[in-house]
Amino acid sequence: MSIDALGTTGFESTNLEEVKASPEIKEKSLQGTALSQEAQDAAGPEAAQQAAPDSPPNAEDEFEKLFGTVKNYQEGDIISGTVSRIINGSIYVDIAFKSEGIIEPDEISSRASVKATEICQPGDKINVKIMRLENKAGNPILSKKRADYELGWSKLNAAAANNEDILVKVTGKRDGGLNADYEGINAFIPASQLDREDLTRLDSLVGSSIYCKVLKIVRSRKRLLLSHKASKEKTLVKLQEALKSIHPGEVVRGKVSSIKSFGAFVNLGEFDGLVHISELAWDRVAQVEDVLEVGQEIDVYVIGIDEENTRISLSLKRLQKDPWEEAIQDIKVGDRLPVKITRLAQFGAFAQIKEGVEGLIHITEMSDERQVKYPQEVVQPGQELTARVIRLEPQNKKIALSLRAGEPAAAEQPAANPAA
Repeated sequence: MSIDALGTTGFESTNLEEVKASPEIKEKSLQGTALSQEAQDAAGPEAAQQAAPDSPPNAEDEFEKLFGTVKNYQEGDIISGTVSRIINGSIYVDIAFKSEGIIEPDEISSRASVKATEICQPGDKINVKIMRLENKAGNPILSKKRADYELGWSKLNAAAANNEDILVKVTGKRDGGLNADYEGINAFIPASQLDREDLTRLDSLVGSSIYCKVLKIVRSRKRLLLSHKASKEKTLVKLQEALKSIHPGEVVRGKVSSIKSFGAFVNLGEFDGLVHISELAWDRVAQVEDVLEVGQEIDVYVIGIDEENTRISLSLKRLQKDPWEEAIQDIKVGDRLPVKITRLAQFGAFAQIKEGVEGLIHITEMSDERQVKYPQEVVQPGQELTARVIRLEPQNKKIALSLRAGEPAAAEQPAANPAA
């Protein structure tokens, strides 16, 4: 190539061979000059870097540095996220987006009055559906119940195709069978699909989790029919396997799944156990809600296991010291004790001697002066008075009390006349 071919580039008075040989000339020529690719190749990599020292940063690279691996979502997507916090009943979820997603209380569960803390805790992985990518504050609006609903139908179709059991929660009873919930989907178990034993204990089934077979799915009508009887044998096998992990006398941890008038069901994983109201405390409990609430995690004592009927009896009070043991040591027949009337019965009144220990004042032991027809003629609940111990049955944890004056003590009786 000749010098003329370069045009007016500042090389007119310079021999090309000198350019190649002299580093000073090469450096000068690279500054402020748009070189051809051939010239850049000849100058080497260091010169190429100096040719454009102030190149603007790539916007996508900077975004990536700021936000990391931010996902590209669309409204309607069902994704998995991690619960970061729960505030005022709303669940905040990390979904690898530029801001946390929010699940409002009415989008948490299809079951009414379910608290966020009953569903999940910070750190839990949950499935959510994106309802809106951003609200005014820039947070995605999510729904757990809608994600559960969509995924539930997919699982149902798979279970029906593979003839597999599903685990459902019995939510109530009605004429002709039981209502149930599966992943937010309402289901019905006809009475014809319950065995004879189930039909005799419908109330106790409400609130429990049972395995069922899918009989019929009509999603367009939101209709799901199930059979518990068809999967009864498989249920027993599964639960009996699970029951091998616990034994009577052990203390296990569970979560209160439902509360009934007769006690509380506690979920232990694959199965529920029952804490009867009489096993909640040594004191008499009027309402289960006075002691427990749904979603509460508690330690329970395993009283017994009925593998044939898949029933587990649990206790809270047996984890506490029996107040009767101490009471029997301190109390003896003839003692006069301060007591408090707790409740009335047709045959008498129950009185608290100390916390967890009650005695009975029979109606015939309420007065020396007259025959009492009704306990309320003499005592009222909450009344404090003094009663005498007239009988002890330690083996039955029973103490009989009396309000009557009684016979004078032996030491107070006049001495017998030897001459008599």
